[in-house]
Amino acid sequence: MGNIIFLNALEGEFEFDRTVDFKSAMQQKSIGMGVGANLLLSDTKDILGMLFSVNMKYNEVVVLSYSVILTFMVKDWSTEVNGKSDDEIKKLPGVDEMLDMAVGFLRGSMYVHTKNSPLEGLTIPVLSIPELKKNLKVKKPTQK
Repeated sequence: MGNIIFLNALEGEFEFDRTVDFKSAMQQKSIGMGVGANLLLSDTKDILGMLFSVNMKYNEVVVLSYSVILTFMVKDWSTEVNGKSDDEIKKLPGVDEMLDMAVGFLRGSMYVHTKNSPLEGLTIPVLSIPELKKNLKVKKPTQK
């Protein structure tokens, strides 16, 4: 498979509950974080997306949510995925790198969004790409 070419990034809305004291809640370990990733296949030859999202829950209520989609062009990607199962697709070269870029983009973008806000200093912890990849969902063009 050829080189990965980054095309663009789209950000979802950065939403958080301003009534929650995130720093105190994190110190008390009363806030939980969830992350998820989807590999978005497309009908367009060799174009795909990586959606990465994060949410935080306080007392089982989502109090922060944010997501990004990075779009890539990967030479011969369409040929490589043709007829493969989701598990086989997740193991293709380049998937780790695209997931890593999406995580890095979201981390950096969250830094910018939280600057000079009540969330300043809040960071996403270091995440294991192999662990994220195990739960990576592959979305084909016909799936919603």
